[in-house]
Amino acid sequence: MIKVRSKLILGIISGLFGELAIMSSNYLFVKFGLVKHSLHSMSLQVLNCKKRVLRNTKNDIWLPHVISTFFCTTGGILITCLLSFSKRSCILKGFFIGTLGGIIPYLFSRFKVVKDMKTSLSKMMCFLSHGFFGLTVAMVIKFLEETNCGNNHQSPEK
Repeated sequence: MIKVRSKLILGIISGLFGELAIMSSNYLFVKFGLVKHSLHSMSLQVLNCKKRVLRNTKNDIWLPHVISTFFCTTGGILITCLLSFSKRSCILKGFFIGTLGGIIPYLFSRFKVVKDMKTSLSKMMCFLSHGFFGLTVAMVIKFLEETNCGNNHQSPEK
């Protein structure tokens, strides 16, 4: 199985799995009509506010994904560090911390960077998808720590 020795590596791995969860939930929200724009177009709206970013069609493809990956891996590292202090109710705390992370896009909308957060339903879906992110990160952390602890407690065969 997987042995994880560093919290940084654990945070990056769980952040990438969390990114899959947040992208999947956002895709479903767009597909069912609960939210107008995808995370990709919201990242492009953030990029449009920065004049220093060189923009061309090639950047429009990969740059929003880099931004999303950066936020998700740093969020995964942050949640990993916060959850390492206490092992009790790790999954519930991960969901709560992830939901608090939904404040970031809300602040972007308050500063008129992202234009999709006008309705209360889109704000709720943003908090819910970030909650799924935190839940996924906490579940990956719990699974990898249990796997790592299970491998450490086995006695070597002679």
